[in-house]
Amino acid sequence: MGVPRSHLVKKIVANKWWRRAEAKAKLDHVPGMGFHSARRKFASELKGTNLRDLAYMGGWKNPQTVLTVYQQPDMELQREALATRKKLKATA
Repeated sequence: MGVPRSHLVKKIVANKWWRRAEAKAKLDHVPGMGFHSARRKFASELKGTNLRDLAYMGGWKNPQTVLTVYQQPDMELQREALATRKKLKATA
């Protein structure tokens, strides 16, 4: 499922493409924003998607990479999970 080395893009080229896209969209350049940020947003927004499918759609070889590198904690989802959790029964 990986990308052949012949299809990899050098970082300097990707950054050039990113800057060109910003200019065409008339967006201000934000230092630190780029393809990695876009991939992180993609992974975080699709957090509810099956992990294997998400990894495939995002081009990650290993689904674990999505969890450890790209997906960001979501306070709203955490609050919802806590609000809907089942209460434990007290034991005597």
